[in-house]
This record gives sequence, structure tokens and C-alpha cells, in this order.
Amino acid sequence: MNSSIYVIAADKIVDGVGDSRETDDVRDRLRHSPFTAAEFAIAPMSMPWDVTLPPGCLRCACSPLEAVLIFKDLLARDEAHALVLSGRDYIRTGYEKSERNKFMQIYGEGETPLTGYTKLAPAFLDSLGMTKDEFHTVRERLFENYLGTYQGLYPDAALPGDRWYAPVTEYFRGVDCANPSVDFSGCVVIGTAEVAEYFDVAARPRIRVTGCSLLESGPDGLTGIGDIVPYRHLTEAYNAGCAEAGIDFTAAFLAHEALLEVYTCYPIAPLAFLLKSGLVTRVSELSDFLARYEVTITGGLNLAKAPWNNTTLRSLVTMVKRLEQQNSKRIGGIHGNGSLGYKQGFMIVEREA
Repeated sequence: MNSSIYVIAADKIVDGVGDSRETDDVRDRLRHSPFTAAEFAIAPMSMPWDVTLPPGCLRCACSPLEAVLIFKDLLARDEAHALVLSGRDYIRTGYEKSERNKFMQIYGEGETPLTGYTKLAPAFLDSLGMTKDEFHTVRERLFENYLGTYQGLYPDAALPGDRWYAPVTEYFRGVDCANPSVDFSGCVVIGTAEVAEYFDVAARPRIRVTGCSLLESGPDGLTGIGDIVPYRHLTEAYNAGCAEAGIDFTAAFLAHEALLEVYTCYPIAPLAFLLKSGLVTRVSELSDFLARYEVTITGGLNLAKAPWNNTTLRSLVTMVKRLEQQNSKRIGGIHGNGSLGYKQGFMIVEREA
């Protein structure tokens, strides 16, 4: 059996825009096919961070990468031929503001991702020898990068008002923080070459998952900051994903031959990726790089919004759709960041000729 795996179908609905017809049809046909499917769902915000997950449930933004790795293991044992990963979280309309605030305290009373990243930031800057003023400059360049992409996609969309540019901590402004106010549902179906043939995927551009890696630095939460900050696990995950794909993604991206979706929850996450992947080799080069290269295809998690644990699922679906429509670029890279960064992953998808 061919061990290559392909995206069979991918759908998303964001604030009521989009539909799930493609994935609904494929899921229904899979049930009546000769193939075995492994099905996973992504935990919603309402599932407490510290509870034991039920079988078939995944948590954190790295869920798509984790699901692919589980599926590849099942495939190697001939226990599954397709993967179905779905997520649904109506964060904008499904929760009261007080509920959202409660569920976001994932590291303890009053300890949200914002407070966590604010505690991680000084350790990260110290590791780079980067001053707070330098960081403030780069965070502005990052947001300008996201904004340019977002306005290109949605020229008539409303943009953050003046109050969002005010500091919310000593390191972050409102526009630097992931905005979870969005209703999202999405699904991706991935399968073997045989499954792709069964569903006649060749009738449209065929997207193959060529590389996928996910590593942990140590424990999640505030106690793991010291393990996270060197970001060795990010470098290793990036290199492993590229090696499995057989693609020098850095060279391809710098040559404007690849698309990228960096995880943008707070500026620390994309800066760590750019520097530890080797896309940027020096802190002093960050501003010039950000003026020349789009680091997201969505506009980032403030402007395009952040559906909690479903952020990377949305990125994957969006990347697949872009590659199907893109003529000049056939490679897409997706950065996965879990929680404060204790999980780091990299996935490469490629449109076959």
C-alpha cells in the first residue's frame, strides 16, 4: 500500500460563512466504503483544561498535527486508512463573556494565556539579548505584516479601533493578542492514495501531507516556562518536518515559492518560530524580513480571530484551499504552537504536479 497521505476533503464555517457539504459527503461515503476511518474531535473551550480527555478527543491548537501522527501510526499497523478530524466552538455566540473569562483561566485562578505569555516574555527576551524597546518595535512590524495580509483578503472588513492599540500588559497591546470572538466549525479528511482514488481526488488538485512533526519541551503551564524558552523543541520539530517532506522549506519560502501560516497568538510565538526555524538568523533582521514576506495567509489570530483549540485546524483548511487555487506556489507550511509553547510542531502540505 502506498504510504503517502492526502487531503480528501476540507471545510470550514466562520461566523456563518462557508459550508460543510464536501466533508459531510465524504464522511457519509466513508461509512459505506471498504476503508476504516479514525475519527477525532477537538475539545471546545468549555472543556476544562485540566480534565482527562475522553477517547477520540484532542486538545490545544496542535490537534491537527497530533491527529496526523496518530493516524500515521494506525496506518503503519493497517488499523486505519483515513483520518477524520472535526472541531466546533461557537465562542462568539455560544458563551457569555463571564463564561469565556472563566474558561480562559487555564493555568489557575486568574492565569490566562495573556498572563502566561506576559510571564514568559521577559525570559524569552533575555535569551535573545533583546530589549523591551526592540521587542515593541518588532511587535509593531508583526502586526503590520498581519494587517497587510488581512486587508488584501478583506478590503472592506472593519479593523480594530484605537483602544486596541493601547497596552494591556507591559509587553502586549490589544492588537497583539489573539481574539477568540468567533464562531467556528471545521473538518478535514485525510487518507491514503487508495482512499484518494476512491473519492476521485484527482479530479481537482491533489494536496499531499508530506511532513509532520510535533515535540514537547516539558510540562505545560507556568512551571514549564524555563523549559520552553530555549525553543530547542521548535527547531527540532521544524527540521524533522522538513526532513520527512524532503523539502528545504526555508529556501523555498525565502525564494517566494511557499506559503506560510505562523502561529500568532502573541508576538512571542511567531518570533520564536522565525528565529528558531532559521528563516531569520538575527534579531536585527526581523523588521526587514517582515517588510518583505507574508508570514500568514489569514491575517493572524487577532484580525482573523482565534477559535481556541481549532486555530490550526482552520489554518490547515485555509492552506489546502489556497494551494488548490494557487498556480505559482505549491508548498504550504503550518506552524503549530500548543498552550504557552510547550508543544511545537510543523506540517508541510504540497500540491502535486
